[in-house]
Amino acid sequence: MKIYLLLVSVFFHSLTVHAKFLPDNEILPLSFLQVGPSNTSEQKFKEVLNEIQKIYEPVVATHGGKLRISGNWRDEKLNAAANQLFGSWNVVITGGLARRPELTTDGFILILCHELGHHLGGVSFASNGPPIGGTWAANEGQSDYFATQSCARKLWNSELVENEKSYQESSLEIRSQCFKAWSDQDSQNLCARILLASQSVAFTMQALKGETQAPSFSTPDPKVVAKTDSNHPATQCRMDTSMQGALCTKIFNENFIPGKNVKEGAFSKQAETETVPFTCHQAAEDLIGLRPACWFKSLL
Repeated sequence: MKIYLLLVSVFFHSLTVHAKFLPDNEILPLSFLQVGPSNTSEQKFKEVLNEIQKIYEPVVATHGGKLRISGNWRDEKLNAAANQLFGSWNVVITGGLARRPELTTDGFILILCHELGHHLGGVSFASNGPPIGGTWAANEGQSDYFATQSCARKLWNSELVENEKSYQESSLEIRSQCFKAWSDQDSQNLCARILLASQSVAFTMQALKGETQAPSFSTPDPKVVAKTDSNHPATQCRMDTSMQGALCTKIFNENFIPGKNVKEGAFSKQAETETVPFTCHQAAEDLIGLRPACWFKSLL
């Protein structure tokens, strides 16, 4: 009986593995964190969850899943997560994280996009995924990349006035980066909005981890990995990834999860080959928008 219960426990845990926005052990206790005004109200928090649920529910349905986005505004915890359980594709975020003073409303939305990226981003997958039930979670770097290359672009593409406002508020560095990748002004405006949101997320990570060195778009992480790292990259590396996703001009097809159903396996060259038409990649001789070497190592 004990063995049976143990097996049930292992099976259940394997299906409910959480892909978290930040490792719990890297987040400072609440008492160590600066207190400040929130940029997001409870009403806006609920509106955002409902809106993204409505937009992405049919996308998840095309993959045979049922999307459930939820959040507890009164929960003081500082995290967000994704998991899959018996056909339910879940995204959850706490009010404590959404209320952080470093996080703009757009930054909060980008974190939700990151969690959706675990479900939809495809290669590169998390190498420490569940032993039972197959591979489903894109790793942390890929989820950051999906958030800016696909999700934020999908959500904000038609919000031309807000995008232009973001461009006007953005730094010369942000404008310069967007100009390198995008030729038309509307796309540059959208790119600037995504980078402003990415900057907010990076500053939030810096605060939660108690880091003294502020991340910047002009100081890329010099790390070069020997093989793709499925763990949470450093804050600067994640900021670099978000920027490259925003600069990639290829269109990600959210109705197709690259590498998920490849015969050779999710960690094969064949799986990575499926990403080339949909993400910027050196195999396609792309020069801008490549996933950074601080976490990604191509097999091609």
